[in-house]
Amino acid sequence: MKNARAFALAITLLIGGEGFSSKPYKDSGGKLTRGYGSLVRRDEDNKPVTQAEALEMLQTELSEYAQCVDNALPDLPDNKRAALYSFVYNVGCTEFKKSTLLRYIKQGRAEHEIEAQWMRWVHVNGAVNKGLINRRKNEWKVYSEKNL
Repeated sequence: MKNARAFALAITLLIGGEGFSSKPYKDSGGKLTRGYGSLVRRDEDNKPVTQAEALEMLQTELSEYAQCVDNALPDLPDNKRAALYSFVYNVGCTEFKKSTLLRYIKQGRAEHEIEAQWMRWVHVNGAVNKGLINRRKNEWKVYSEKNL
């Protein structure tokens, strides 16, 4: 993988932020989820998964979101890339590609402006979600780290 260090850091962020559930459950947005935040698709069996299976699912899914980030922003340090992998895993590639956040990063806007956009993504069904606030803070901490 081209950005193995960023990918590994994103996996660590996601495992910590998502937590693990072997059994399918409805996430805060009402979507059926299992493992480390993997959505259960309509055509999938919604049986429980082991941690090993969940990690494999996470790695497969994250690869898709990593490609989205890599295509949009090919020249980023690993810490910024990892934080964005985690972010896009949560919000989706389509939303990310049309976001003001992406536009600000591409424009090289000031860190405080990028952070303000980053921290806007904390709503589930129109309501502020404490879990997403924590997630965004953790992602931002990695994104803004100077010594990674």
